[in-house]
Parts: sequence; structure tokens; C-alpha cells
Amino acid sequence: MLANLLNTPCTLIHRSNSGTTTRYGAKVKAETTTTTLCAFQQRQRSDEDEELASSQWMLMLDADEDVTNIDGVVVAGQRYEFFGQPWPVTNEQTGVTHHIEATVTRVAGAEAGS
Repeated sequence: MLANLLNTPCTLIHRSNSGTTTRYGAKVKAETTTTTLCAFQQRQRSDEDEELASSQWMLMLDADEDVTNIDGVVVAGQRYEFFGQPWPVTNEQTGVTHHIEATVTRVAGAEAGS
């Protein structure tokens, strides 16, 4: 069943501390990517004005994926950021994680073509 839902190609953007800082003392994040399949469903959309639009989506991943709230994802060429901690969905009877659900968000201005 889950294999039928996870049919959208996506690229996970994993972020970690690179161990370096900018000249202003901000930590520089290192990014690596992983290509996988996901399910992707829109949950909320908001057009604040002509210049700004935002949307929230539910992202479902296989239970084996390793994602955190500082990661991102690219779906159909659009980049989204994780919003809160991903949730490992666990079967209450077996205790086994079935899949991962996460809320991701995208905010774009007129220059991004949205």
C-alpha cells in the first residue's frame, strides 16, 4: 500500500554543521542530497498579497529515511523547508515505524514566479 503512495521523485536536502563559521560568527551548514520517492499533498495555501505566497504540504517518506527539522526537500523543481519535527508513524500493535510524515512549507515572492 505505502509503495503505491510513494511515487513522486524528490530530493532530500540534509543539513549538518560544517564546523566553520562566517566572519560574523554564524555557523555554516553543509548540505548533502539524497534522491528518493515520496508522497506529496498540499494542506494549506495563502496568497498574502500580489508579492508573497506561501503553502504548506504533507510529505510522506519511507521509514528508512533520515530527516530532521533543519532539512529541506525539492519536489518538481520547487524547494521546500521542513516545518517542525518529522513524525515517525508507528504501528501501535507492532511498534514498527511504518513511514515518516512531515510538514514542509514554501514561501515565494513574485520574483520566484509564484
